[in-house]
Amino acid sequence: MVPSPTKMAFSRFAACLVSAALLGGCAVYDPRLLANARDSANIDTNVSADGQSADQSPPMDVTDSGTIVEMDVEEPEDSIVRVQDSGPDGDGGCSCAAGEACCAGRCVDVTRSVANCGACGNACPGTTCSGGTCTATCRLGFGDCDMNAANGCETDLTTSNAHCGACGRSCSLANADSACTMGTCTLRSCNAGFGNCDTNNANGCEADLNNSVAHCRTCGNACSSMTGTPACTMGVCGTTTCAMGRGNCDGNAANGCETDLNTTAAHCGACGRACSLPNATTSCVGGTCRIGACNAGFGDCDGNATNGCETSLTSSLTHCGACGRLCAPSNATAVCTMGTCNVGVCNPGFANCDTIAANGCEADTSRSTAHCGACGRTCAPANAMGSCTAGVCGITACNPGFSNCDMSTANGCETATASSATSCGRCGNVCSLGSPCTLGVCENLWAQELETNAQHTCVRRTSGALACWGSNIFGQLGDNTTTTSAIPVAAMGITDAVDIAVGSRHTCVRRSSNVLCWGYNFNGQLGNGTMTNSMTPVAVSGITTTTGIAAGHRHTCVVRGGTVSCWGHGTFGQLGNNMTTMIATPVTVTGVIDAVQIAAGYYHTCARRASGSVLCWGYNSNGELGNGLMTQSNVPVSVVGLTDATSIAAGQFHTCARRSTGAVVCWGSNSSGQLGNGLMTNSPAPVTVSGLTDAISVSVGYSHTCARRSTGAVVCWGSNTSGQLGNGTMVSSPVPVAVAGLTDALDVAAGSAHSCARRANRSVVCWGANSSGQLGTGVTTSSMVPATVQGLF
Repeated sequence: MVPSPTKMAFSRFAACLVSAALLGGCAVYDPRLLANARDSANIDTNVSADGQSADQSPPMDVTDSGTIVEMDVEEPEDSIVRVQDSGPDGDGGCSCAAGEACCAGRCVDVTRSVANCGACGNACPGTTCSGGTCTATCRLGFGDCDMNAANGCETDLTTSNAHCGACGRSCSLANADSACTMGTCTLRSCNAGFGNCDTNNANGCEADLNNSVAHCRTCGNACSSMTGTPACTMGVCGTTTCAMGRGNCDGNAANGCETDLNTTAAHCGACGRACSLPNATTSCVGGTCRIGACNAGFGDCDGNATNGCETSLTSSLTHCGACGRLCAPSNATAVCTMGTCNVGVCNPGFANCDTIAANGCEADTSRSTAHCGACGRTCAPANAMGSCTAGVCGITACNPGFSNCDMSTANGCETATASSATSCGRCGNVCSLGSPCTLGVCENLWAQELETNAQHTCVRRTSGALACWGSNIFGQLGDNTTTTSAIPVAAMGITDAVDIAVGSRHTCVRRSSNVLCWGYNFNGQLGNGTMTNSMTPVAVSGITTTTGIAAGHRHTCVVRGGTVSCWGHGTFGQLGNNMTTMIATPVTVTGVIDAVQIAAGYYHTCARRASGSVLCWGYNSNGELGNGLMTQSNVPVSVVGLTDATSIAAGQFHTCARRSTGAVVCWGSNSSGQLGNGLMTNSPAPVTVSGLTDAISVSVGYSHTCARRSTGAVVCWGSNTSGQLGNGTMVSSPVPVAVAGLTDALDVAAGSAHSCARRANRSVVCWGANSSGQLGTGVTTSSMVPATVQGLF
């Protein structure tokens, strides 16, 4: 039974009164509907709290056809709104069940309330609330396809191609023009070249009338052929698919596949494929075009018959004369002429000097000394090693003893610097004083005399200049510095020295007119009346003409026409004036009137007389005076048993002399075997050095001794803790041992713990200790064998 409008309105009005009492307002249904929606009269209007509607029109429903009918409420209002009075006046907060929300102090079922759908105040405009979402129920033939309740059932399912009969059901048939009519997809017409030959609208126009053998051009028009497999092409029957090896090459279906594609040269393997390959005779075999033979001068070098004999063997650089024969001469542009590889043009800087094409342009004319700049142009400058740079002849290095002083390559190294007095040793080096040039050294630069002592060494050049090296802490090198040097430096102002003497820390030279000294002067050993050190030469007071000079540890002596004068340290009587005081100016040695040579030791002095006998004075604790005693003497005493001395030398605490026979005798300290008699016992009288009979000269160091033999060899004996014996070991020896490799010595000098020798080739070699650079090798490394002094020339 359909309720009357009055009954329905009463029911809704009663519910609204309840809602007004509980919520303070009410919603009643408006007869207005959303587009195409059914059963959705949920447009709300407000109702006052006393139940009077703001809109006096009774709630009504509308049928599909627009007829007004009564409509009952599906759910009672009290099932949507539940009074929950928590405050003292009934309008406080509320505690609601699941699916409810506290709206204006009352619990509301927001899953169904059209006024509060999903949340308080979210009203559904003309729709229902289901599960907290506004929804619409569509009229027949319409659908809510965009799922948007706000615009209702917006889609006409009877005519929409996108939603034909149902949302999402597209109306689109294959190869056809289709339309949605009364909710059903219908085929209106087929696309050109297609047909609905199976009359089934669902699959559209399924037949391809251009290519279907069963429906060629029109439905049901089947193609057939007596000569092959029928085919439909562009809606025309007739062309067949031939059997393998056959072809319908004339295009006439009537005679079928008339052509044998395996053997026909005009149709080899396919209709119209003529068998004609470049530069070759051909044949069709098994449908493949084959090369019978290549024409003369051509070859099938890529192995691909389809392009025939593609290669010209007469001109190809990669196949010159035959396949695979590369024409690439080195350093050249290649040319293949009539199958023969030749050099076209040589690369810049190269030439085919041997005229052989096989090795190309083999000559590097930019660098070849045999073909410098051109074939056959030899670069061989005189006295030199030639070079070729960018095709220009030059000089790599001059031969030893020659230089290119005029800077001309044409005449090579034209100057013999080994012998030229105007370019001695180097271009433009003129030998002074008219001296000749020998072995590239002006003879006035040669080391003429060699002396050494504690830790420095000096040589006197032929010119009279002086060069020294080693320790220089007191200015003993004479170069106006206190810088130690491991290579020779020139003593300032010395150009005419005729003799030199090297003390422990000072140096002196004898000139034709006076004596100069420099270095340490604490004991007055410079002889200039002061005790002030000097880094440059100072003149010894009162000394003019002299014939000999010697420097000891801290004193100096000279020979003056047979007499001897000394100055400096005299504490041990070494000045020979019967006193033991230091004197800064020369004093005469007592009782010496025929001296020809002087030698100064550490604290003692000796003089060789014209008769061959020897006098000594000073310190004698080790027997170094040679008088058979060990008592100091402040005046000269005679060395016992020595009457034929030809030279003497004094060391730290021992003394030696060469006898006229070539033998050597020594006396004094022998703690390291420095007396050379095979023992290590001191001797206050001369003892003979073992095995030495051909000595030319002798030199005495601190604890070792050396002698030059007549052969040019050098022997040494005594202490060898620093390699000062020069035999390649550091083992001391109480008898002479040969200095390694030294066979051309002119003289020898012994220092504190090192030794030096002047050789026949004018060089100087040293060995032993080198802490202060006293070996002159440019370094401070000791050497147990002779090493050449650097920078003397």
